[in-house]
Amino acid sequence: MGLIKQLFVEDNVSNPISLCNIEKDHNRIEWVDVFKGIMILLVVIGFATGKFNGWIYQFYMAAFFFISGFLFNVEKKNTVSIVMKSILTLLLPFAFFILCGDSFNYIINRVGVYKALFGDEYIGFWATIKEAFLHNRLYIQYLGTLWFIVTLFAIEITIALLVSINNKKVDVKMITLSFLLFVLGFLSVDDDIHLENLLFNINILLISQFYFVLGIIVKKWQVHTKLLEFSFLGKAFLFFVCAVIALLAKLHEITIGIASENSLHQFAEPIVIISSIIIIFYTAAFICKVSKKLKNVLRFIGKDSYGIMIFFFGFFKLFMVALYLFGSAKKKQIRGLVLPAEFSGKYWLLLTIFSVTGAVVIWEVLKRIRYIRFLVGQDTEKNVAISGRVSELPTIKKMNSQIAEKRTDLFRNMDMFLRKHNVLFFCLLAIIILFSIPQMRTGIIINDELQARCLAMQGFRKFYTTEFDGWKAQGRLLAAPINSFTKYLSFIWPDKGTLFRLGSVIILVFVVVAYTMMINSIFRDIRFAVFCGVSALSCMPIVFEHMCPGAFVGFIGFSAGLLFCSVYFYAKYISVNKGKYAFVSMLLFFVSMMSYEAFITFTPLYLMIVFGLIKYRKLDAKINFFAIPVITSILYLVCYVVSGKIAQSGYDGNQLGFDNIMGPLTIISTLFVVCIPGFFVAFSRYQSYKAVLYNLEGLDYLRIALFAILFAYVCYKLLSKEYSKESSENKSSGKGFKLYAILCGISYMILPSTPNSVSKMYQDNVSLDHGFLCLPITFLEYFAASFVMSYLIMILCRTAHRKYYVVVIALMTLLVLNIQQMNDIFSKEQNRNFERLQEIEAFLQTDVIKGLDGKFYYSEDLYKQENLLAIHDNYWSTYCLDVLDFDLKIGKERNEHQSGIIGYNDEVFYVVDEDRIIVFSRDRMDTERVMTLEGEPLAVWVGETTMDNGFNVYSVDRNDGSIYKADNY
Repeated sequence: MGLIKQLFVEDNVSNPISLCNIEKDHNRIEWVDVFKGIMILLVVIGFATGKFNGWIYQFYMAAFFFISGFLFNVEKKNTVSIVMKSILTLLLPFAFFILCGDSFNYIINRVGVYKALFGDEYIGFWATIKEAFLHNRLYIQYLGTLWFIVTLFAIEITIALLVSINNKKVDVKMITLSFLLFVLGFLSVDDDIHLENLLFNINILLISQFYFVLGIIVKKWQVHTKLLEFSFLGKAFLFFVCAVIALLAKLHEITIGIASENSLHQFAEPIVIISSIIIIFYTAAFICKVSKKLKNVLRFIGKDSYGIMIFFFGFFKLFMVALYLFGSAKKKQIRGLVLPAEFSGKYWLLLTIFSVTGAVVIWEVLKRIRYIRFLVGQDTEKNVAISGRVSELPTIKKMNSQIAEKRTDLFRNMDMFLRKHNVLFFCLLAIIILFSIPQMRTGIIINDELQARCLAMQGFRKFYTTEFDGWKAQGRLLAAPINSFTKYLSFIWPDKGTLFRLGSVIILVFVVVAYTMMINSIFRDIRFAVFCGVSALSCMPIVFEHMCPGAFVGFIGFSAGLLFCSVYFYAKYISVNKGKYAFVSMLLFFVSMMSYEAFITFTPLYLMIVFGLIKYRKLDAKINFFAIPVITSILYLVCYVVSGKIAQSGYDGNQLGFDNIMGPLTIISTLFVVCIPGFFVAFSRYQSYKAVLYNLEGLDYLRIALFAILFAYVCYKLLSKEYSKESSENKSSGKGFKLYAILCGISYMILPSTPNSVSKMYQDNVSLDHGFLCLPITFLEYFAASFVMSYLIMILCRTAHRKYYVVVIALMTLLVLNIQQMNDIFSKEQNRNFERLQEIEAFLQTDVIKGLDGKFYYSEDLYKQENLLAIHDNYWSTYCLDVLDFDLKIGKERNEHQSGIIGYNDEVFYVVDEDRIIVFSRDRMDTERVMTLEGEPLAVWVGETTMDNGFNVYSVDRNDGSIYKADNY
């Protein structure tokens, strides 16, 4: 209470905080107020008439975000004060107006006039508040523009945090990041992706922040001043060009409604909006110069644009009620937010004057009431004082100081690295992007992933609870809370094409980065660590197997990244001997073990690292370095045994069982060989796959060539002899240490697979001749093998003559080139199979198929096996029932009760029952179509068509338009 009282006490002249950064009227920028005045008048006129929205909608909200960014002094204030200011000036008014509006709606609903005014039923007081704060839905119609306030709040917080991370700078890196977020926003809109349960619309945030940052840049670089310095002819020419662009946009019906996410012209939008902003800017500057009276009127309106935006819809409603009371309108004509078309042409000017005047009056009144002024965010002095006091709190100051110190060190090192190795940095970034292309293209390759995607389509709650029960049923109660979440990360936006792979790609990059950090913390050689990371990334194979990166990325990959982070922190703990690093390390290690039992085999790795980093004669004084990971593993084993008693299971995957020693040895040796980088390139089975599936095109060759060139360049820069001096003093230079490191790496090409090798499930199912080549744990063994390969190459390159290490790099590049070629071939094949699955899903979502509810159809075609994907017998029936919510049973086995047959030949779908044949085709068919169903000819005469979920649907009578020779269905 004392702290709150201290924050809200009245300020006096002696308080320096209350005197700084307070907006005085003489400090306001004239053209900015005129700009805002013109904009808010255009908005009100647009809604009052509806006639000019084709142009106004092109830019008006983006222009408000732009001018807000122009006034946002993000580089000159600390992050805490910015966040507090945004809370007090935006979030607090949003909450205040929602509460007031909802209270008013509650009252008028009780007196029985709510439905007469708005036409809808009142959803309730708490429901309205819940929808506003949790789902970004405003059921207070006359306060509909509050979305702008809460979005602006989200933008200010986001930009403040990004600028803080970027060392308090708005520079080219910041602009690039803003533009990438802008593109991501458009992709989300195009793919109809929406994140619920948020205070604001994430897509609008991503799109609008770009114009906000644009405003910051314009002010920082004084672009507006340069525009005003143009000659008269220069200004006239630029104004004319911008006007032509706006006119062309209007003629081509490029309407940009950011609030409604009606942004379908992502390439044209920025050009149109910037052109319109320039038009308004020059208009405002011209008015400031030639007409003092008009300038003062627009400045007055512009200063109150915030209040006008909040209240003008309310005065629209009052105006319509007045029309009804005077008998000029009927009750049903006043239920909307804007005037009906029959009134807008007649009353728009009067409505504009009434709403603007009324909004200004009520806003000015509210600003003059002491406590209300604070609640609506207009008590500048109090807001500055509170923000300043919060920033001065000891805890906040200490936190700011620590963040600033770490940020300064980070960016000093980063800037030094970029100045010295900027080309290398961008090459690494390009390699990550090129790596992501086939990874993003990869579809579903195993049935477990297909079922997980189907489950993800039913929502996170359903996914989590079902997965939790599944892990529990397997006797893995410890794994259930972790894996039920991490597995979902690979299936975000599951119904948006292969965009669900974005989570998997991010996880894979995270794993490689964590692996690089781990190597650097152990060897203290950043170039070698980066080389290890680049090699692991570049040699990562896409295959038709049960392993990352094609499958189980969320399950095993994320936990692998946590494990590497754990080792990184433990190496740091050994270096500085601070307990906080040991705690974080063991916490991450424990979580990793919870996710998968095999992670316990990494306990010796911590001991190996301790032994490698500390001289043997000091080991007795550092016994705690050895004890901590051992105690953590013992604690995990105790928890695992107890949880196994609680949730018992007969699941073969975690049950011991083998007939003789050769069974486990076969599994271990198979996984040992398979994890070696480049194995699949040389393996005969995959050579045959490549030959049969070869499907590369020009762009694929270009990606592969660029990848190989960049990889070779990066390797040359990282391994060339001029850099070897920097690592000459590292422990890695000793022969004993080198041998020790290699043996440690080889041991982890074996240890992780030992739990699987004695599992009942995998006996006689893992070998080079038949069954599985890989298991999920192979992903971890792959990193061990990649380390051994990278370490041997590093030793060779730093000791051999120049011509020899160039040959080594060339051979390594050749291997990467072949792996990337294989990745393109297999990812395109997997994508083709996945597109087939999506086509089946689209077919099942048609209204015609939904009309078959309650029936059984036989279809072998829908269960066609592709590579490793063998769809379970009841999958499509489950998909229809759980995802599409209708009961259509589809089986791959005949049934005496079946109603007919569903066929699919990769061109058309067709449904055959007793009376008719229905054909579904993406392309229009104008002639007789002959196809086969179970090897029998089926001729369909195509006639009239209807559209259903993107398909041309043809329905013909069997006796009239088809020949079907099969005896039964």
